[in-house]
Amino acid sequence: MSAADKPDDERAELLEQLNTKPYWTYDDIAVYWDMKPKSVRTYRFTRAGFLPDPDDTINRAPVWEPDTIRNHPRPGAQEQAPDTERERQLEELNRKDTWTMQDVATYWGISVESVRKYRIRPGVLPEATMVSRTPTWPADVIRNYQRPGRGAGGGRKRKDVSQ
Repeated sequence: MSAADKPDDERAELLEQLNTKPYWTYDDIAVYWDMKPKSVRTYRFTRAGFLPDPDDTINRAPVWEPDTIRNHPRPGAQEQAPDTERERQLEELNRKDTWTMQDVATYWGISVESVRKYRIRPGVLPEATMVSRTPTWPADVIRNYQRPGRGAGGGRKRKDVSQ
């Protein structure tokens, strides 16, 4: 059972024990970041910059000083854009009567490429009005439209193993 699977009181006890150690191993970092040790190892070997370089090695095992890890951002905890920026973008969109693919992407919080792919698939987006070579939609149509979600296609059919 890893630290990520332990109850909060056990995790708190493990965190207290970390404060007495001069160096941290993968397991200690996993406790501190509340993840599995295997994930920490993956960050070191396959994700450049997700884990700082070790401060030392003990018996060929990498170790880090606690402050090195405390001062390094936890992987997966990406910095989010401030809500005020998103609110400003949505406010700007509300002033428009027709939206382009960029506007739809901003409203839904996805990439323009995703909107382009939604547009190609039949029945996923409402029909666009072309202005020159730019597809546009009335703002109210997109606001009232159910955004396609992940896995909407359902994927391939699974083999029936019961036979």
